Amino acid sequence: MSEVKCPKCGSNQISANKKGFSAGKAVAGAVLAGPVGLAAGAIGKNKVDITCLACGNTWNPVQLAKDQELRQMGVEREWRKSFIAAFEAKDLEKAHAIYEKKYGEPREGWSLEIEYAAQKKTEDRLEAFTNGVYVCFGLIVLAIIFYLIYY
Repeated sequence: MSEVKCPKCGSNQISANKKGFSAGKAVAGAVLAGPVGLAAGAIGKNKVDITCLACGNTWNPVQLAKDQELRQMGVEREWRKSFIAAFEAKDLEKAHAIYEKKYGEPREGWSLEIEYAAQKKTEDRLEAFTNGVYVCFGLIVLAIIFYLIYY
């Protein structure tokens, strides 16, 4: 099992602090606000913040993992865009070098054309999804504006 270390200083001297649901908060919420307060007491259960005893840095391991995954997705997308750009510019040596830097020697049966087609398809899907998200967000904003103007 891997050892948990501080992402800031690398120390393994850490302390875990559980946050979120507690019976006391649920009872207090129920007394003050009824059933809604009881439900509100359950919000945030299973949250754990970790504090480094060496440098004082506090982080949430779930959020840290999400941030690292998003960063990795950005790196992957930049790699894909540079590979596609090199291939479309007909700079096949550069495209091959970009591929080898990430994956090493190509496997048997591999070709730049096959890799380009796969990466282009992935990039087109990501682009379509992103555009769809922007359109949905825009429609929601317009609906809110119309609601505020006409009601």
